[in-house]
Amino acid sequence: MQQETEINPAVLALGCPATATPPETAPEALALVVNKANLLIRTLVEKTPESRYNLRTVHVTKDYTEVTNGHIAVRVSVPDVRPNHLIDIDGITRTLRGDLAKKDAFTITCDDAKRIEESLPTSRTLRNLNVAQVEVGGDGTDDTARFATTALERDDEGKTIAPIVTAVKDVLFPDVERVIPTKKPKLVIGVDAEYMIAVCKAALAVKRHEDKKAKAYVRLSFIDANHVFKVETENTTTGQTFLGLIMPCRL
Repeated sequence: MQQETEINPAVLALGCPATATPPETAPEALALVVNKANLLIRTLVEKTPESRYNLRTVHVTKDYTEVTNGHIAVRVSVPDVRPNHLIDIDGITRTLRGDLAKKDAFTITCDDAKRIEESLPTSRTLRNLNVAQVEVGGDGTDDTARFATTALERDDEGKTIAPIVTAVKDVLFPDVERVIPTKKPKLVIGVDAEYMIAVCKAALAVKRHEDKKAKAYVRLSFIDANHVFKVETENTTTGQTFLGLIMPCRL
């Protein structure tokens, strides 16, 4: 009989498939953590006018982070991580997602999001280090959230170095849920994001040639999910037109 190998769950990589679903994997038992993907979306709203300060923030909930500038909105789900897969960090008590309600969502400034993101390590072997552990209201108040990261480096006294960013919470954020489409879409296509970005950049270069302030509008035309679709625009100053063709991909 083949001997089973005991594996320490504390060093398992995130996202490994499991043969069964233990009770601690239930959503209410997962730790609240964020990674770089949850925080880098701040770049979409950093240039929002200061008068709309409530949009120059990252909205943090128990299930996702999101941003909006009033024209676009982006939402990224938080990683599913069991508490026993995380490194214990002195000075922070991690919050469980199940302990939070919808009303407990909060926002942090883009500056705080940047500080947290820049403190995150990038490990290919211990992926459970690539998240910031979150403690909500851990200092006895309801107006702060603490984010702790570690790369397992130690100081001269042998203590694990773990930067902790304390962010002041705010709750003033638009209800993005109200504008998310709920009806069944009439057309769904797959697009290579890099191709889409490249074509739109080329369209913008034509659009703003000799007119740097021209609106960055393009038209998208679809026949069905299996045919190329068109990206079109024009430069009214030079009289030039732009046509981009993108082949859809399988989802």
